[in-house]
Amino acid sequence: MALEKTQEYVEFYIDFVNWLSEITFGFVPRAVDPNLDRTKHRKLTHSKFIAILKHLQTREQLIAQLLYYGGYRNVEEILSLKIEDVHALLGHVTYSGITVPYPKHVLKDLQAYISSRRKGYVFIGRNKGEKLAHPVPFRALKTAISRLGLNPAFTFTDFVKNI
Repeated sequence: MALEKTQEYVEFYIDFVNWLSEITFGFVPRAVDPNLDRTKHRKLTHSKFIAILKHLQTREQLIAQLLYYGGYRNVEEILSLKIEDVHALLGHVTYSGITVPYPKHVLKDLQAYISSRRKGYVFIGRNKGEKLAHPVPFRALKTAISRLGLNPAFTFTDFVKNI
């Protein structure tokens, strides 16, 4: 399902449940978007993040999501991620022994991207088996940023900056 459509459904559901909570005087608990709650301390707003994702290809979208939802990860950790470190059923990814939980939709998209591969890097370059080179996702991000008219100095590290 398209990213913007999914976000619309989430917003509609939260508005409905919160309305229901109001008219039942709190009997129905208020709803919270777990993605917004997880990233409320980010400098980059969730809506701007979604706008950037719309202008990226699947691979770069996944890299951005792993950064944005993954706490204090860096691009090198993401590009060095091995398939055997993705634990979609358990709901997390392991980076150098550190377990990082991710939203289900990110892990589902990551599993779909990995497809039938069982070993090696998640993000591979042209030469099969080699990890993706840093300039490739950076170029894609720079193109998306220029299309949106954002600051040209914006990089992947801006996904993990906090207020």
